[in-house]
Amino acid sequence: MKRFVIQTADDRGFLNEWYFHKYLKHNNLINLKYFFIQPSINGKKFKVYSVEQNFDDLLLDENKKKDGLIFRITDKDKIIKYQNTTNKKKFAKHKEYLEDNLKLFFENKLSAESVFDFTSMAKIFAISELWGYKHAIHQSQLRFYFNPDTLLIEPIGYDMSLLYHISKYGTLLSRDYYENFIKNTKNNYIELLLKDLTFRGELQKEIIKITKQKDLETFLNENEKEISENLRKLYKSYWYLNLKGQRSKKIAKYLPYDTNILFENQKIVIDEYRDDYNKIENKIILKNENSINNFLEKNKKIIESFNKETKILKLNKNININESLTIPNYFDTIIFQKGSEINFYNNSNFISYSRVKINGTNSEKAKFNSYGKNSISIINTKKINEIKNSEFNNFDETNLKTGAITIYKSPIFISNSIFKNSESEDSLNIVDSNFEITNTTIENSKNDALDIDFSNGTINGLNVKNSGNDGLDFSRSEVKAENIYIFDAGDKGISVGEKSNINFINTKIKKSKIGLAVKDESKVLIEKNKFSISDSFYCLGLYQKKKQFGYPEVKIQKKNNLNLNECKNEFIVEKKSNLIIEDKIYNKTSKNVFKTLYGKN
Repeated sequence: MKRFVIQTADDRGFLNEWYFHKYLKHNNLINLKYFFIQPSINGKKFKVYSVEQNFDDLLLDENKKKDGLIFRITDKDKIIKYQNTTNKKKFAKHKEYLEDNLKLFFENKLSAESVFDFTSMAKIFAISELWGYKHAIHQSQLRFYFNPDTLLIEPIGYDMSLLYHISKYGTLLSRDYYENFIKNTKNNYIELLLKDLTFRGELQKEIIKITKQKDLETFLNENEKEISENLRKLYKSYWYLNLKGQRSKKIAKYLPYDTNILFENQKIVIDEYRDDYNKIENKIILKNENSINNFLEKNKKIIESFNKETKILKLNKNININESLTIPNYFDTIIFQKGSEINFYNNSNFISYSRVKINGTNSEKAKFNSYGKNSISIINTKKINEIKNSEFNNFDETNLKTGAITIYKSPIFISNSIFKNSESEDSLNIVDSNFEITNTTIENSKNDALDIDFSNGTINGLNVKNSGNDGLDFSRSEVKAENIYIFDAGDKGISVGEKSNINFINTKIKKSKIGLAVKDESKVLIEKNKFSISDSFYCLGLYQKKKQFGYPEVKIQKKNNLNLNECKNEFIVEKKSNLIIEDKIYNKTSKNVFKTLYGKN
């Protein structure tokens, strides 16, 4: 952690806040590190304090999110207040887009689903119901993250130190809650989201999940050991803690002594939401049907067929996309046929929240051509997407997206395909996804060719030629990479960083500044067959780039597996990094390697 807050444990409800952050993590929401310490100064011990992580880029990275804007929504004319840690200059275009969208949203000129990530917002609303307290989702408290991959807002919950029986304040749907906390409040996103029928449908799904007794029991059992350890720490300073439980329903509760309140809240919340949903269910169904019908009508010129039963949408073979196209998550599959020719113009984005299958063949490839700053994104699909025998030509980052082709939180299989002539920061960017890549080529990339962030998968057969920066870049990923060929990378042939764990088999890197760079607590295993690096300034570099991480390790099982030729320097290894060749540690180390390589501290 770079930034954190220390306060007495009772200020945050003893274990209540810890439970809240753990439960956010259990539900795959952005969550802060939160733990307990007993500090001492010159041998003098103080009472137990809580340590809570603050809001910065490291928090995002640890939650598998790229760096981006962190802010809160105010009740003032100036809608947004940014965190001091947010680099507003770096994200100037995102800032302008975000501010414009929120202004339109509060003026009822832009839909909520164009601004907010409905799934994550519905989850934190549902969790606040379980806690019987809404403090963490109020304007004064809730922080938000603008996701640069989805261009949507996600919540960052914190400060839920109090737990109440739901009867204390009522649910978000109750009249009392509306009168006391929502009515006449400027820029109240809670009210506007609850009025949106599509969001209400998503909230109902999350309420059903949150109120399942078995899921709550699983959460408590998974954390039982850590709960006991934390209690032992807290009892050192707060011996009376166990007396806090089992009090009047109207008084704040304390976990784990009042765990029964969570189960009671589950029953009351699901009953109230079920009754309310029954009243609006038909309206939600009608709205969704109208939305799909409108989508089909608006885009009928590019649609060959739609099967209502299977929800499979097949697109025409020849399509010109002249404006941005967003495909909702209603469909089971979007089909691009073999022999398709899809042309993009006018700085358009193609974004699909439904599974995509591109069914090219060896003889009839599917071709995607970009004329201008156009990009493709597949976002938040549960089923496996497929890109087979396809070509992507001349795609570029738009004003807001850094990847030409972006796969975000969506399983993907890519085979026998080629990505070429990209002008973007990343020709192909896979983020927080499970993936498999076989027999694929990426060539003539202005910057990075393939960038894999927070992902797990396998590569078997990858050719990267002529990349302006890195040929292959891993961050916080676990990958088995086999039969890799990198030629002519402007910076690193392969970059492995930020606690990645990569296993290489049969890899060749030729012509780069650094053949293989391993950094920031990453681990690399080189086994079986050859790992060849040639015509590079440094063949292999191990170093620390970001101080929040430790040092890297590279294990080479057999010395003759490593083939180094025509490198000005074979190794540059920073002190405390481990280069192990046949169980022998390489001991010629250097200091400040990153500064040596790039002239930076």
